[in-house]
Amino acid sequence: TPTATPTATPTATPTATPTPTPVATPSVTPDSLSFSDLSQTSSFTVSEAAYGGTFTQNSPTGCAGIVSVSPATAGGPSATFNATSQGAGSCTLTVSDDHGGSVSIPVSVTVPSPTPTPTPTATPTATPTPAFGPLTLSTSALTFSATLTTQSFTASEANYAGALNQDSATGDCAAIVAVTPPFVTGPAGDFAVTALASGSCTLHVSDDHGGSQPLAVTVP
Repeated sequence: TPTATPTATPTATPTATPTPTPVATPSVTPDSLSFSDLSQTSSFTVSEAAYGGTFTQNSPTGCAGIVSVSPATAGGPSATFNATSQGAGSCTLTVSDDHGGSVSIPVSVTVPSPTPTPTPTATPTATPTPAFGPLTLSTSALTFSATLTTQSFTASEANYAGALNQDSATGDCAAIVAVTPPFVTGPAGDFAVTALASGSCTLHVSDDHGGSQPLAVTVP
């Protein structure tokens, strides 16, 4: 009886391992943001090919007090966000998709140094002009014992440098006494009075701002 020839068992063909499809991740343009003052706004765009989900940015936690970003979320595959500077500092803003992908955007905000306020120049205080003192005479009356005799008196006024005038040439003493000099310069000066003729009169000494003092004169 012939011996049966065994049938060969076919070798199984191995199943090919499928190549995994790469998971897309978001990208951003520009890749950083820089601000030179407060309240400036710049935009950036996040993109992810064939992605129709939502992008979420983390400015309230990642960049609080430095920039504010709107909108909070936006739909793919491409979305534009606006960032506004709020305070000086640096931070990293992150935008994420819904399947673990994310992209980071470095942010820096600098604030210019304030211009110093100039210190106002003090206005010098004017030195007050001293007030004039009262006009006074060293005596209120002169009485002569004879004609052609001379007596003197002093007129003075504190803080006054103007003329002190006497009116012997024009007043009611013109024919009774002669007085020299016609005026003296303050604050003080002496006058000489010479008796000319018998009589009584009143001599006046005055300054340049309304002050006046009388001097009674008697010549026997």
